[in-house]
Amino acid sequence: MPKYGNLDELLLKLKGTTFIDNDQYCDAVFDLIENFPAEPVRQEVHAAWRQMDVCEQDENVYECTACGFALQLIVGTPEDNQYNGCPRCLATMDLDAKGAEG
Repeated sequence: MPKYGNLDELLLKLKGTTFIDNDQYCDAVFDLIENFPAEPVRQEVHAAWRQMDVCEQDENVYECTACGFALQLIVGTPEDNQYNGCPRCLATMDLDAKGAEG
């Protein structure tokens, strides 16, 4: 999984390190990068809530187009209830149900 860290902080550590020869420099750079604190990057996912036809009585069931998570609401739509993202896959709900930007 890709990770991100503070590049400025890494460069300051490199600039503050003294090296005897080229081999030592390369080893130190690899060690610094390998052990540098970094956080996993979450891939941005875009999706929409698609109304599902479960049965005639349950008209308020919606499915995330990215992961298939089913959301049943008592009243209103996901937008009415401020479900702007999927609780399972964290997709941002900015597409229409057909996949076009909305």
